Amino acid sequence: MAPRTRSRPPALWELGADVFALGVEPDGLNINLEVGSTATDAMIAKSRRTRADFGIALDGDADRVVMCDEKGRIIDGDRFSR
Repeated sequence: MAPRTRSRPPALWELGADVFALGVEPDGLNINLEVGSTATDAMIAKSRRTRADFGIALDGDADRVVMCDEKGRIIDGDRFSR
């Protein structure tokens, strides 16, 4: 996860959200490895497993977002910009 996206979980915690972060331990080689907006299976599984209201997946530089609802149905970020 790039520096820009590191602020996302703390920002959400400060708003009172229970956050279950994935892929937030970058080592320079694992950016978006099996997580993020281009690989949403982990977000969907974690959202279902934790019974989250929704899931949010960002790409490494936070210019792309994909969300899922409580049932794991994908909500593409392109819909937010219309």
